[in-house]
Amino acid sequence: MEAVPRYTPEQRVRMSLAPPHEPTPTRALRRRHSDFGDHHASPGCDELIVMDDLETLQRAVLRANERGLRIRVRGRGHSMNGSSLARPGELLLTTASASRYRLERPGTITVGAGAAIYDVHAMLRARGLGLLVYNDGDQAAPSVGGYVSAGGFGEASDVHGGFWETVTDVTMVAGDGRVLDCRPGDALFPWLFGSMGQLGIIHEVTLRITADAGAVYPLGERGVVPASAPRWERLLWYTIFAPARRGAAAARELGAIGRRFAHLWRARPDYAYNLRFHRFNPPLIHPAQEDLVAVGVWGDAPGPEGFDHEAFRAVDREVMAMLRRNPDLRRYLQSELTFAGLDHRACFGAEVHARFLEHVARLDPRGVLRRF
Repeated sequence: MEAVPRYTPEQRVRMSLAPPHEPTPTRALRRRHSDFGDHHASPGCDELIVMDDLETLQRAVLRANERGLRIRVRGRGHSMNGSSLARPGELLLTTASASRYRLERPGTITVGAGAAIYDVHAMLRARGLGLLVYNDGDQAAPSVGGYVSAGGFGEASDVHGGFWETVTDVTMVAGDGRVLDCRPGDALFPWLFGSMGQLGIIHEVTLRITADAGAVYPLGERGVVPASAPRWERLLWYTIFAPARRGAAAARELGAIGRRFAHLWRARPDYAYNLRFHRFNPPLIHPAQEDLVAVGVWGDAPGPEGFDHEAFRAVDREVMAMLRRNPDLRRYLQSELTFAGLDHRACFGAEVHARFLEHVARLDPRGVLRRF
Protein backbone atom coordinates (compact mmCIF):
# COMPACT_ATOMS: atom_id res chain seq x y z
CA MET A 1 0.00 0.00 0.00
CA GLU A 2 1.10 3.56 -0.58
CA ALA A 3 2.40 5.57 2.36
CA VAL A 4 -0.26 8.08 3.44
CA PRO A 5 -0.36 10.91 5.97
CA ARG A 6 -1.63 9.87 9.41
CA TYR A 7 -2.67 13.17 10.94
CA THR A 8 -5.94 14.63 12.18
CA PRO A 9 -8.17 16.32 9.58
CA GLU A 10 -7.29 19.72 11.08
CA GLN A 11 -3.57 19.02 10.73
CA ARG A 12 -3.97 17.84 7.15
CA VAL A 13 -5.79 21.02 6.14
CA ARG A 14 -3.32 23.26 7.95
CA MET A 15 -0.30 21.53 6.43
CA SER A 16 -1.68 21.29 2.90
CA LEU A 17 -2.40 25.04 2.93
CA ALA A 18 0.98 26.04 4.36
CA PRO A 19 1.86 29.14 2.30
CA PRO A 20 5.03 28.94 0.19
CA HIS A 21 6.40 32.14 1.72
CA GLU A 22 9.69 32.80 3.46
CA PRO A 23 10.27 30.07 6.08
CA THR A 24 11.40 31.24 9.48
CA PRO A 25 13.83 31.45 11.04
CA THR A 26 16.43 32.18 8.40
CA ARG A 27 19.86 33.76 8.58
CA ALA A 28 22.82 34.45 6.34
CA LEU A 29 25.37 31.66 6.09
CA ARG A 30 28.88 32.71 5.16
CA ARG A 31 31.12 30.20 6.92
CA ARG A 32 32.88 27.35 5.18
CA HIS A 33 31.35 23.87 5.24
CA SER A 34 33.08 20.58 4.53
CA ASP A 35 32.05 16.95 4.55
CA PHE A 36 33.42 14.05 6.60
CA GLY A 37 37.11 13.50 5.93
CA ASP A 38 37.32 17.01 4.45
CA HIS A 39 37.04 15.55 0.95
CA HIS A 40 34.81 18.36 -0.36
CA ALA A 41 34.24 21.93 0.77
CA SER A 42 31.76 24.69 0.12
CA PRO A 43 32.20 28.42 0.81
CA GLY A 44 28.62 28.46 2.10
CA CYS A 45 25.47 30.09 0.77
CA ASP A 46 23.45 33.23 1.33
CA GLU A 47 20.59 31.51 3.16
CA LEU A 48 20.29 28.80 5.77
CA ILE A 49 16.89 27.40 6.70
CA VAL A 50 16.74 25.92 10.18
CA MET A 51 14.34 22.98 10.43
CA ASP A 52 12.79 23.56 13.84
CA ASP A 53 9.41 21.93 13.18
CA LEU A 54 7.37 20.16 10.53
CA GLU A 55 5.67 23.30 9.27
CA THR A 56 8.98 25.09 8.70
CA LEU A 57 10.22 22.09 6.78
CA GLN A 58 7.13 21.90 4.60
CA ARG A 59 7.20 25.62 3.85
CA ALA A 60 10.83 25.34 2.75
CA VAL A 61 9.99 22.52 0.33
CA LEU A 62 6.95 24.34 -1.08
CA ARG A 63 9.00 27.51 -1.52
CA ALA A 64 11.74 25.62 -3.35
CA ASN A 65 9.15 24.16 -5.71
CA GLU A 66 7.65 27.58 -6.34
CA ARG A 67 11.05 29.14 -7.11
CA GLY A 68 12.52 26.18 -8.99
CA LEU A 69 15.36 25.74 -6.47
CA ARG A 70 17.06 22.65 -5.19
CA ILE A 71 17.40 21.95 -1.47
CA ARG A 72 20.55 20.71 0.19
CA VAL A 73 19.96 19.01 3.53
CA ARG A 74 22.72 19.02 6.13
CA GLY A 75 22.50 17.04 9.34
CA ARG A 76 25.82 16.09 10.92
CA GLY A 77 27.73 16.42 7.63
CA HIS A 78 28.79 12.78 7.91
CA SER A 79 29.12 12.02 4.19
CA MET A 80 32.04 11.83 1.79
CA ASN A 81 30.29 12.66 -1.47
CA GLY A 82 29.58 16.36 -0.94
CA SER A 83 25.83 15.77 -0.96
CA SER A 84 25.29 17.94 2.13
CA LEU A 85 27.24 20.95 0.84
CA ALA A 86 25.51 24.02 -0.53
CA ARG A 87 25.78 24.99 -4.20
CA PRO A 88 25.09 28.45 -5.66
CA GLY A 89 21.40 29.02 -6.15
CA GLU A 90 20.33 26.31 -3.70
CA LEU A 91 18.65 26.43 -0.31
CA LEU A 92 20.62 24.84 2.50
CA LEU A 93 18.39 23.29 5.16
CA THR A 94 19.94 22.17 8.43
CA THR A 95 18.37 19.60 10.74
CA ALA A 96 20.87 20.29 13.54
CA SER A 97 18.23 21.67 15.92
CA ALA A 98 15.69 18.91 15.15
CA SER A 99 16.77 16.77 18.10
CA ARG A 100 13.68 16.50 20.29
CA TYR A 101 12.58 13.10 21.52
CA ARG A 102 9.47 11.47 23.00
CA LEU A 103 9.13 8.24 24.97
CA GLU A 104 5.45 7.67 24.39
CA ARG A 105 5.13 3.96 23.56
CA PRO A 106 6.99 1.30 25.59
CA GLY A 107 9.79 -0.29 23.60
CA THR A 108 10.24 2.71 21.27
CA ILE A 109 11.63 6.23 21.03
CA THR A 110 10.53 8.94 18.60
CA VAL A 111 13.36 11.34 17.81
CA GLY A 112 14.06 14.23 15.48
CA ALA A 113 16.09 13.66 12.33
CA GLY A 114 18.94 15.91 13.44
CA ALA A 115 19.93 14.08 16.61
CA ALA A 116 23.12 12.05 16.38
CA ILE A 117 22.60 8.29 16.58
CA TYR A 118 25.45 8.02 19.09
CA ASP A 119 23.92 10.72 21.31
CA VAL A 120 20.49 9.05 21.26
CA HIS A 121 22.03 5.75 22.32
CA ALA A 122 24.10 7.41 25.07
CA MET A 123 21.02 9.20 26.44
CA LEU A 124 19.05 5.94 26.49
CA ARG A 125 21.88 4.02 28.17
CA ALA A 126 21.69 6.45 31.09
CA ARG A 127 18.13 5.13 31.61
CA GLY A 128 18.97 1.45 31.20
CA LEU A 129 17.69 1.51 27.63
CA GLY A 130 19.45 1.55 24.27
CA LEU A 131 19.20 1.48 20.50
CA LEU A 132 19.27 -1.93 18.87
CA VAL A 133 21.60 -0.78 16.06
CA TYR A 134 23.89 2.26 16.16
CA ASN A 135 27.08 3.45 14.50
CA ASP A 136 30.53 2.29 15.52
CA GLY A 137 33.35 4.67 16.35
CA ASP A 138 32.26 5.92 19.79
CA GLN A 139 31.43 9.39 18.54
CA ALA A 140 28.50 11.47 17.36
CA ALA A 141 28.89 10.91 13.63
CA PRO A 142 25.69 10.35 11.54
CA SER A 143 22.32 11.83 12.46
CA VAL A 144 19.15 9.79 12.75
CA GLY A 145 17.96 11.16 9.40
CA GLY A 146 21.34 10.47 7.84
CA TYR A 147 21.36 6.90 9.14
CA VAL A 148 18.02 6.28 7.46
CA SER A 149 19.06 8.05 4.27
CA ALA A 150 22.28 6.06 3.93
CA GLY A 151 20.95 2.77 5.29
CA GLY A 152 23.14 2.28 8.35
CA PHE A 153 24.39 -0.78 10.20
CA GLY A 154 26.69 -1.56 13.14
CA GLU A 155 28.22 -4.24 15.30
CA ALA A 156 24.81 -5.37 16.61
CA SER A 157 23.55 -5.94 13.06
CA ASP A 158 24.65 -9.58 13.30
CA VAL A 159 21.71 -10.00 15.69
CA HIS A 160 19.24 -7.23 14.84
CA GLY A 161 19.98 -6.67 11.16
CA GLY A 162 20.49 -3.33 9.47
CA PHE A 163 19.23 -0.12 11.08
CA TRP A 164 16.16 -0.37 8.84
CA GLU A 165 15.01 -3.44 10.77
CA THR A 166 14.60 -1.28 13.91
CA VAL A 167 12.56 1.57 12.37
CA THR A 168 8.79 1.57 12.90
CA ASP A 169 7.81 5.00 11.55
CA VAL A 170 9.30 7.79 9.42
CA THR A 171 7.61 11.19 9.12
CA MET A 172 8.89 13.22 6.20
CA VAL A 173 8.05 15.89 3.65
CA ALA A 174 8.16 14.63 0.07
CA GLY A 175 9.84 16.62 -2.69
CA ASP A 176 6.47 18.03 -3.77
CA GLY A 177 5.61 19.24 -0.25
CA ARG A 178 3.30 16.44 0.89
CA VAL A 179 3.64 15.24 4.48
CA LEU A 180 3.98 11.46 4.60
CA ASP A 181 4.07 9.03 7.50
CA CYS A 182 5.76 5.83 6.30
CA ARG A 183 5.66 2.53 8.14
CA PRO A 184 6.67 -1.09 7.49
CA GLY A 185 4.18 -2.53 5.03
CA ASP A 186 3.93 0.69 3.02
CA ALA A 187 5.25 0.22 -0.51
CA LEU A 188 7.53 3.24 -0.14
CA PHE A 189 9.08 2.26 3.21
CA PRO A 190 11.93 -0.02 2.01
CA TRP A 191 13.01 2.59 -0.54
CA LEU A 192 13.74 5.25 2.09
CA PHE A 193 16.88 3.44 3.28
CA GLY A 194 19.77 4.26 0.99
CA SER A 195 17.82 6.89 -0.97
CA MET A 196 19.99 9.74 0.36
CA GLY A 197 16.91 11.84 1.10
CA GLN A 198 15.78 12.03 -2.53
CA LEU A 199 12.25 10.85 -1.76
CA GLY A 200 11.67 13.26 1.10
CA ILE A 201 13.27 15.21 3.93
CA ILE A 202 12.96 13.31 7.19
CA HIS A 203 11.38 15.13 10.12
CA GLU A 204 11.37 12.42 12.80
CA VAL A 205 11.81 8.67 13.19
CA THR A 206 10.39 6.11 15.63
CA LEU A 207 12.78 3.32 16.62
CA ARG A 208 12.50 0.08 18.56
CA ILE A 209 14.76 0.05 21.59
CA THR A 210 16.09 -2.48 24.09
CA ALA A 211 16.00 -2.41 27.89
CA ASP A 212 18.23 -3.82 30.63
CA ALA A 213 16.68 -6.20 33.14
CA GLY A 214 14.79 -4.14 35.68
CA ALA A 215 14.91 -0.91 33.68
CA VAL A 216 11.73 1.18 33.86
CA TYR A 217 10.46 2.77 30.65
CA PRO A 218 9.89 6.48 31.45
CA LEU A 219 6.52 6.73 29.73
CA GLY A 220 5.66 10.29 28.73
CA GLU A 221 9.20 11.66 29.00
CA ARG A 222 10.20 14.13 26.33
CA GLY A 223 12.99 16.59 25.79
CA VAL A 224 16.04 17.37 23.67
CA VAL A 225 18.80 14.84 23.02
CA PRO A 226 22.04 16.20 24.55
CA ALA A 227 24.48 16.88 21.71
CA SER A 228 28.17 16.03 21.72
CA ALA A 229 30.78 17.23 19.25
CA PRO A 230 32.09 14.77 16.64
CA ARG A 231 35.78 14.08 16.18
CA TRP A 232 36.44 14.48 12.48
CA GLU A 233 39.01 12.12 10.97
CA ARG A 234 40.70 12.05 7.57
CA LEU A 235 39.37 8.66 6.49
CA LEU A 236 38.26 6.97 3.31
CA TRP A 237 36.68 3.55 2.81
CA TYR A 238 35.06 1.21 0.28
CA THR A 239 32.30 -1.17 1.36
CA ILE A 240 30.65 -3.98 -0.59
CA PHE A 241 27.37 -5.68 0.37
CA ALA A 242 27.15 -9.34 -0.52
CA PRO A 243 24.87 -12.27 0.32
CA ALA A 244 26.39 -13.94 3.39
CA ARG A 245 27.28 -17.05 1.37
CA ARG A 246 29.43 -14.82 -0.91
CA GLY A 247 31.03 -12.73 1.82
CA ALA A 248 34.42 -14.47 1.96
CA ALA A 249 34.92 -14.26 -1.81
CA ALA A 250 33.87 -10.60 -1.88
CA ALA A 251 36.26 -9.81 0.98
CA ARG A 252 39.17 -11.44 -0.85
CA GLU A 253 38.51 -9.56 -4.09
CA LEU A 254 38.00 -6.17 -2.43
CA GLY A 255 41.01 -6.76 -0.16
CA ALA A 256 43.17 -7.42 -3.21
CA ILE A 257 42.12 -4.05 -4.64
CA GLY A 258 43.01 -2.37 -1.36
CA ARG A 259 46.47 -3.94 -1.37
CA ARG A 260 47.14 -2.89 -4.97
CA PHE A 261 46.57 0.72 -3.96
CA ALA A 262 48.18 0.55 -0.50
CA HIS A 263 50.53 3.39 -1.43
CA LEU A 264 47.62 5.87 -1.54
CA TRP A 265 46.73 5.70 2.15
CA ARG A 266 47.67 4.34 5.55
CA ALA A 267 45.59 1.19 5.44
CA ARG A 268 43.65 -0.04 8.45
CA PRO A 269 42.63 -3.70 8.91
CA ASP A 270 39.91 -4.90 6.52
CA TYR A 271 36.48 -5.17 8.12
CA ALA A 272 33.32 -7.30 7.84
CA TYR A 273 29.85 -6.89 9.36
CA ASN A 274 27.17 -9.57 9.33
CA LEU A 275 23.64 -8.25 8.71
CA ARG A 276 20.96 -10.64 9.90
CA PHE A 277 17.82 -10.70 7.76
CA HIS A 278 14.50 -10.27 9.61
CA ARG A 279 11.81 -8.39 7.66
CA PHE A 280 13.44 -6.89 4.58
CA ASN A 281 16.60 -5.57 2.96
CA PRO A 282 16.28 -2.16 1.27
CA PRO A 283 16.54 -2.48 -2.54
CA LEU A 284 19.04 0.39 -2.64
CA ILE A 285 21.31 -1.51 -0.23
CA HIS A 286 20.88 -5.01 -1.69
CA PRO A 287 17.87 -6.60 -3.45
CA ALA A 288 18.50 -10.09 -1.98
CA GLN A 289 16.10 -10.87 0.85
CA GLU A 290 18.51 -12.92 2.94
CA ASP A 291 21.41 -12.50 5.36
CA LEU A 292 24.03 -10.06 4.07
CA VAL A 293 27.62 -9.23 4.89
CA ALA A 294 29.29 -5.84 4.47
CA VAL A 295 33.01 -6.15 3.73
CA GLY A 296 35.38 -3.24 3.37
CA VAL A 297 38.82 -1.70 3.10
CA TRP A 298 39.74 1.65 4.59
CA GLY A 299 42.54 3.92 5.64
CA ASP A 300 43.79 7.31 6.83
CA ALA A 301 45.12 10.23 4.85
CA PRO A 302 48.89 9.76 4.42
CA GLY A 303 49.76 13.30 5.50
CA PRO A 304 48.50 16.84 6.08
CA GLU A 305 47.84 17.29 2.36
CA GLY A 306 45.11 14.63 2.50
CA PHE A 307 44.09 12.07 -0.08
CA ASP A 308 45.04 12.34 -3.73
CA HIS A 309 41.55 12.36 -5.21
CA GLU A 310 42.76 11.95 -8.77
CA ALA A 311 44.72 8.85 -7.79
CA PHE A 312 41.67 7.41 -6.06
CA ARG A 313 39.72 7.59 -9.31
CA ALA A 314 41.67 4.47 -10.26
CA VAL A 315 40.44 2.73 -7.09
CA ASP A 316 36.91 3.79 -7.94
CA ARG A 317 37.22 2.24 -11.39
CA GLU A 318 38.52 -1.00 -9.91
CA VAL A 319 35.61 -1.21 -7.46
CA MET A 320 33.10 -0.58 -10.24
CA ALA A 321 34.76 -3.25 -12.38
CA MET A 322 34.37 -5.64 -9.43
CA LEU A 323 30.62 -4.95 -9.39
CA ARG A 324 30.31 -5.62 -13.10
CA ARG A 325 32.12 -8.95 -12.69
CA ASN A 326 29.86 -9.87 -9.76
CA PRO A 327 26.25 -8.80 -10.37
CA ASP A 328 25.18 -10.12 -6.94
CA LEU A 329 27.35 -7.53 -5.14
CA ARG A 330 26.43 -3.95 -4.31
CA ARG A 331 28.51 -0.93 -3.38
CA TYR A 332 27.78 1.20 -0.32
CA LEU A 333 28.08 4.38 -2.35
CA GLN A 334 25.86 6.30 0.08
CA SER A 335 28.75 6.53 2.56
CA GLU A 336 31.73 6.78 0.22
CA LEU A 337 33.82 9.24 -1.71
CA THR A 338 32.36 9.20 -5.22
CA PHE A 339 33.19 11.06 -8.42
CA ALA A 340 31.19 12.82 -11.11
CA GLY A 341 29.83 10.48 -13.74
CA LEU A 342 29.28 7.56 -11.35
CA ASP A 343 27.17 4.88 -13.07
CA HIS A 344 24.31 4.57 -10.60
CA ARG A 345 22.51 2.10 -12.83
CA ALA A 346 25.48 -0.25 -12.57
CA CYS A 347 25.70 0.30 -8.81
CA PHE A 348 22.05 -0.48 -8.07
CA GLY A 349 21.22 -2.82 -10.92
CA ALA A 350 18.98 -1.84 -13.84
CA GLU A 351 15.68 -2.96 -12.31
CA VAL A 352 16.22 -1.37 -8.89
CA HIS A 353 17.50 1.84 -10.45
CA ALA A 354 14.45 2.12 -12.73
CA ARG A 355 11.99 1.50 -9.88
CA PHE A 356 13.75 4.05 -7.70
CA LEU A 357 13.47 6.69 -10.42
CA GLU A 358 9.75 5.96 -10.63
CA HIS A 359 9.37 6.74 -6.92
CA VAL A 360 11.45 9.90 -7.35
CA ALA A 361 9.31 11.07 -10.28
CA ARG A 362 6.12 10.60 -8.26
CA LEU A 363 7.31 12.21 -5.01
CA ASP A 364 9.65 14.89 -6.37
CA PRO A 365 8.46 15.73 -9.89
CA ARG A 366 10.43 19.00 -10.04
CA GLY A 367 13.69 17.49 -8.83
CA VAL A 368 13.95 19.62 -5.70
CA LEU A 369 15.79 16.83 -3.86
CA ARG A 370 17.36 15.04 -6.81
CA ARG A 371 20.96 13.83 -6.38
CA PHE A 372 21.35 10.85 -8.76
